[in-house]
Amino acid sequence: MSVSNEYYKIFYYVARYKSFNKAAKALMSSQPNITRVINNLEGELGCKLFKRTNQGVTLTTAGENLFKYAETAQKAIEEGEKVIRIFKDQYFREASIGISVGVSDIHIRQGILPGINSFTRSNPDVHLHIISDTTPNLINMVSEGSLNLAVVTSSKYEKPVGMKYVISSFRDIVVAGNDYRELFEGRTVSYKDLLKYPIISLLRGSETFNIHSDILARIGITFNPTIEVPTMMHARVFAENNMGIACIDSAYALPSIEAGKLFEIKISDGMPERTISLIKSDLEKNSAADNLENSIISEVIKANGQ
Repeated sequence: MSVSNEYYKIFYYVARYKSFNKAAKALMSSQPNITRVINNLEGELGCKLFKRTNQGVTLTTAGENLFKYAETAQKAIEEGEKVIRIFKDQYFREASIGISVGVSDIHIRQGILPGINSFTRSNPDVHLHIISDTTPNLINMVSEGSLNLAVVTSSKYEKPVGMKYVISSFRDIVVAGNDYRELFEGRTVSYKDLLKYPIISLLRGSETFNIHSDILARIGITFNPTIEVPTMMHARVFAENNMGIACIDSAYALPSIEAGKLFEIKISDGMPERTISLIKSDLEKNSAADNLENSIISEVIKANGQ
């Protein structure tokens, strides 16, 4: 026997209010529909559940026995709904955002931090989770719904799924410390020339690594860096200390170049323009995440004078 759970819910309300009409109002239904359901349920069970009178309805012996179980089930469901409401209230006071390891702290300070700062000031009761990971991992987490938002890098070689808003664009340049000046300063070299020397790269699996690997694969070279580091900051510091040649965001490299710690190596092949984008999970409605997204976009627009 397969009886709809909705039938038992309606049976519970009719028995609780001892009235088809009152049950219909409580369930925002019509009395004919309530009557139809009870008739169907009695037909499915093969017994009468209610005695109909001019004053309303009362339970039969069979109805009284069924009501004990229907009441337990309905109250359990209502308690479950309360738990979910509490969870949702707490959930909407939380938001999470990931920032790609390929995003330099310059872009974080200029394009992302103002929006996060504005959001936390306007929503002091919201708990904000911030993580750092590679762009591919962040895209997966957003796609799965385990992360509300992510700030990721992309290029013509790899575009993130669900791109929502482009925050800014940048271009990487190849840099090295002073020990390499005599070898490269004033020259334009190819990727093949560079690969004769130690190479510093972001971690294998990062979008930055994938871009460089793809570029070299197009000219028949397998990318195999000497040193893999977790962030752009590490790549810059390692290059400043003459541990190898690195490819980093031009704006991020500029202070070290101006200080004489790094110099740019001109590449004949060039580097693709890349973008920093904000992506968002659409799997669950989260008002805190919506507010965070709007805050970041609003501050970016304000900074760009749009």
